[in-house]
Amino acid sequence: MMNEKFSQVAGTIRGSIGLALIHRHRNLMRLAQHASLNSKIIRILWCLLYALAVGLVLLFLPQFARAGGPRYIAGVSYFDPGTTGVPLTWAQGAISYYTDQGNLSSILPGPSADAFVANGFSQWTSIPTAAVVATRAGQLGEDVSGANVIVNGNGSITMPSDVLPTAVGTPLGIVYDADGSVTSALLGQGAGDPANCFTNAVFGGVDNFATNAQFLHGLVILNGNCAQSSSQLPDVEYRLVRVLGRILGLDWSRPAPAETPSSFNTLYFGETRLDAQILQTTSFRLAISDYRGDGRPDYRYHARIFYGDSVTPARANVAGGTPLAVQGLGFQPNTLVKLGSMNAPQLALSSNQMLVNAPAMQDGLQEIVLSDAPTGAGSTMTGVLTYGAGPSDKIRLVSGSNPATPVGGQAPNPIRIQVVAPDGTTPVAGASVFLTSTPALTFSACSGGVSCTVLTDQTGVVSTQVTVRTAGVMTITAKLAPASYSSPKQVQTTLLGTSSSLDLSLASPYAWIAQGVTVGIPLTARALNNGVPISGTTIAQDRKRFGDTQHGVRNYQRWGTRDLHAANSGHVR
Repeated sequence: MMNEKFSQVAGTIRGSIGLALIHRHRNLMRLAQHASLNSKIIRILWCLLYALAVGLVLLFLPQFARAGGPRYIAGVSYFDPGTTGVPLTWAQGAISYYTDQGNLSSILPGPSADAFVANGFSQWTSIPTAAVVATRAGQLGEDVSGANVIVNGNGSITMPSDVLPTAVGTPLGIVYDADGSVTSALLGQGAGDPANCFTNAVFGGVDNFATNAQFLHGLVILNGNCAQSSSQLPDVEYRLVRVLGRILGLDWSRPAPAETPSSFNTLYFGETRLDAQILQTTSFRLAISDYRGDGRPDYRYHARIFYGDSVTPARANVAGGTPLAVQGLGFQPNTLVKLGSMNAPQLALSSNQMLVNAPAMQDGLQEIVLSDAPTGAGSTMTGVLTYGAGPSDKIRLVSGSNPATPVGGQAPNPIRIQVVAPDGTTPVAGASVFLTSTPALTFSACSGGVSCTVLTDQTGVVSTQVTVRTAGVMTITAKLAPASYSSPKQVQTTLLGTSSSLDLSLASPYAWIAQGVTVGIPLTARALNNGVPISGTTIAQDRKRFGDTQHGVRNYQRWGTRDLHAANSGHVR
């Protein structure tokens, strides 16, 4: 808990988070305002109508470490030549720390307190760009307490030798001040009392450094009076992380992801908005303090949370029309939804879910932006929705082999392409596939055109028949969403076109028939002369497998058609 100086709203939210806190002063005029927030980019909006300013702070645990610039910079004197202007750091970014032999409190005995400190260090060492390592190298030589930290009559302080600034063999000492007596000895009488936990829960810093601009020793004291209950631990950890940042050589920064620089900082009357960017799943605490410094706000206020958390399904068809369920909090009938730059009509609504209709958009990742017009609040969910083909999706050729096909004839086997997710198996529906060939041929999926964009079906497949236009080898190419990606993934197959004075081409050479079913099969053939259909030609039709032959179909319209009747199962050729 932040103690009595803060009033809090607490919770845990997955993914992107947005909060809005609205403060309402219920006095003579009983004025009311509204608020909002942001999501994967977080917005915390609160509005207050009060004569004095109020501060709002968003604290995230456990990963809330953020820092300012370097705390210490080597000057022109004392330090070695060549180090002027260099930030002071620990040698090779490695810190060895030693923990107290005693307990911090009844709920944090020695081993638990050690783990608590290790977790505090991890908030800094886990940052990908932080070149720092913290290692617990052992224990101090004693239980540091009021029994061995003594204020002498002349004002000097006697302390164990292994926590003094000169104790470079124990570079960083971590003291567990169970009863607050060490804190009171170092900061003044009563400083370690529970009433002073807001400022004195954790303190310390670097107290020795070398001429080569490297730290030699530091000391951190944790006040056990501030760790008596589990509700106090988040606040102690928050302050511990800040002090450890100082130990690393960082200056104070705003420790929370964000806080209000001033009150009433928007164009909306009586409204103050806090913006913070949260890029990981974590817990958070929202704290409100009175800037007069005399405790929590002494007026009534109303809190509202408005944020977008997730969307289901996570994919939409490029053609549009996919119903999307957006989960979050604080939705209202006037909540607006945009997918990328396009408005998404609202289909249904509850306070924590909206059903919207996805508009048509090109392939790729899109953000979802929620906005609350009356308050100017917003929540942006970045990269949560994939239209059609995503950047890591795959395209593969399912079938595409064909025998040599005469010019003007249709290849016997369709070209089939499938788009799948990065796992290689999950089909992707509604993805754009661009079909083309060199030299050109015609695609049935393009309504007889030489190129077009086709969307995959529910199985992720695009299927097309092809008709040869010229003799020679043709390269057929299927590209995945080339309008969205500069280097689109693609698959290719080849087809040989032939030409002679008399060729024969079948429109549908294969058919499967279920056993016991009698069906009529239209068999269509085309006679060709160097790719040009010829009429008046007699075409013999031979049903193999059933053992009979039928002849005498005359091709009066350049196509010869005959219905064959089959009452058996199998592959009719």
